[in-house]
Amino acid sequence: MNLKDLDEKFFHLEDWCRSLAYWIFAIKDMTAPELRSSKEMALKLSAQYDAEGQASVGDDDAWGHPDFALSAIKCVAPVQLAFDWSPMPAAYALLGPPDFLDVRTEGTFPSALAVWKTPTLIKKPKMHGHFSVRLQSLTEICISHDLPIGLSACRGFAFDDEDKFLSDVAQQALSVAGFKFLDRSPV
Repeated sequence: MNLKDLDEKFFHLEDWCRSLAYWIFAIKDMTAPELRSSKEMALKLSAQYDAEGQASVGDDDAWGHPDFALSAIKCVAPVQLAFDWSPMPAAYALLGPPDFLDVRTEGTFPSALAVWKTPTLIKKPKMHGHFSVRLQSLTEICISHDLPIGLSACRGFAFDDEDKFLSDVAQQALSVAGFKFLDRSPV
């Protein structure tokens, strides 16, 4: 599937559902079954979103579900929320076509998963929006550690003012867990 098809089939958000949650991460274990299904990653994204919002220092669940996240991926930023915007075209522009792409458009909450096995920035970000800053930072980390990059996205998340921010306690827990970025600032 090319970028135009992806944009037309998934990211043209309908009036009832103009919000989207997305997650960028380094992949430590490409054999994890969840990394082959956008639907499964959307479930992990949702669980991670909830875990981050409830995280506290000393909480074993600060990374999300330890049975998945601690073994298969490394998070550098919390799950992000966007309104009337999608990260996928920007990721294509900065990283090129992914090596793996799974898009599910059926059902109430469509999802997408893209993986770049050998990430390189083919184009430096022109603007310093929060997505491009995070993606550039993650790309540098992945290149230095020879890790693939993953991007998971799911439509249908509520987008309320209280969802834009994580509590100080949650941010501290995510910092202790190794997150480089601690905010959930919307695009």
